[in-house]
Amino acid sequence: MDLDALRDFVAVIEAGGVTSGAARRGAPKQTVSRRLLALETMLGARLFDRSNRALRLTPEGQLLQERARRLLADFDETRRLLADRASAPAGLVRLSAPVLLGQTLLGRLAARVLARHPEITLEIVLSDRRVDLIEHGFDVAIRVGRHDDSALVSRVFARASTIVVAAPSAIAQHPRVRSPRDLARVPCILFGETTGAGAAWTLQRGESTQKIKVAGRLAASSLQLCFDAACAGGGFASVPAYIAADAISTGALRRVLPTWRTGEVDMRILYPSRRLMSPRLRAFIDLAVDTLSETDFGSNAARD
Repeated sequence: MDLDALRDFVAVIEAGGVTSGAARRGAPKQTVSRRLLALETMLGARLFDRSNRALRLTPEGQLLQERARRLLADFDETRRLLADRASAPAGLVRLSAPVLLGQTLLGRLAARVLARHPEITLEIVLSDRRVDLIEHGFDVAIRVGRHDDSALVSRVFARASTIVVAAPSAIAQHPRVRSPRDLARVPCILFGETTGAGAAWTLQRGESTQKIKVAGRLAASSLQLCFDAACAGGGFASVPAYIAADAISTGALRRVLPTWRTGEVDMRILYPSRRLMSPRLRAFIDLAVDTLSETDFGSNAARD
């Protein structure tokens, strides 16, 4: 239904005629008359009995009059509600993130979002599997490493270094790790690798790069498992610096070859589209970038 025609209809009734109703609406009389005729055609009913001296409602017009004001009032109220939601972030944000990253970083972010935006609710799902955001109903994802999905917008908020760590007990058993090549003869914990001889770590220091074949009796697809095994003395592991930071500060882990790193990866937020982004998603992404950028991801480590 043409809302302008419905508003013209109400204005004509209240003003007592087409000429006065058109003046009230600030529209030409011919335009209002044309809209009223189109409204009658659309409804399949005559709304007015027209004469030279008066404009009188038909029974069908009276029926529409009873509902027209309510319809317009409901529409205007709905528009106001939508405008209010557009100005204040509100509603559910569903986030997908890797397990260990989520356990390490996202509690602080979640608390900050809830405090800053009382009308936002969060649902955070931690999984090391890369889910399809649209298929599984997620608004946003935080991922580490490459981005190869052209359907998603990517916003890099940091670069994270990976470093070699081991528990004091493992270092005591293998104390002579003084250069990257020494890693080839110590037990390594292999994330996403196999226990065979084909695994390799690429170590970097400034412009120097060394690719070292490593081996070990433990390989796992879970970074959390690799990290826990390293803390328990299970071997030497390559993990993100920000994940190892607390364990290093408490002495549960020590950094091995502190002037070298085993890589550097992008930390990014992904979401389906910039077009018509909801205020709640925009608010969440902006605050997530600000909060996570405060973390020391070790990107400046081992550059000297």
